[in-house]
Amino acid sequence: QRILNDLGVREIRFVDEPLAVALGYGLGLSGDTLVLVVDIGGGTMHTEVVRLTARGAEGGHAEVLAKRGRPLGGNAVDSWVLGDVSARMGYPVDEWADDEEARFWRRLMLAEACRVKEAVFFRDNATFLLAPPGSIATGSARQPGSSLATLTRAGLVGLLEAHGFYRGLEQCFDEMFAGGRVAAADVDHVLVVGGSTLLPGVFPLLERRFERRRVRAWQPFEAVAYGAAC
Repeated sequence: QRILNDLGVREIRFVDEPLAVALGYGLGLSGDTLVLVVDIGGGTMHTEVVRLTARGAEGGHAEVLAKRGRPLGGNAVDSWVLGDVSARMGYPVDEWADDEEARFWRRLMLAEACRVKEAVFFRDNATFLLAPPGSIATGSARQPGSSLATLTRAGLVGLLEAHGFYRGLEQCFDEMFAGGRVAAADVDHVLVVGGSTLLPGVFPLLERRFERRRVRAWQPFEAVAYGAAC
């Protein structure tokens, strides 16, 4: 507040993020509304059930009824993709290597893993184009940028299953609704935020548990900003 006042901002309001998400998705808050926010970003997944009211919306507040989280997100998925691809190349990349060159290559390859992971959202498969250090033998016909390994959408689903990504999300739901304070059937809307909610299998999982009619998932990147602006 002090920083903003020093910058000349005359009026400052803080808005709870679940409320911003709800407003960003265009929910009308004339009466009490129970929403489940599913937020999966780069580092974590969070699930939160909140009660929204018209009076609370005026003050920027939401009542949290239950929440759970796991240290699972897009960064972990990038590491799983890199581990799978590099193993298939026959050149496993050491996450804890002391060698600066190896760490540099790992950062580059994680960025490539992220690109490939995002590409299979739009296509059935994508090619991993970056070679690990030492994988290009002298005089070899293979050159950096050659097609080295392919990641399919089904393969990514298999990695997510093997590393417990879907299981972690299911456990968040199970734990939230186990206490009896709120039931899954009472949730009016499921609001989806965070780029990692675009990973294959996430939307079908939400459909199975909460019915398609309750799931709002079409602007995972902008909903919070739109709601804050509202």
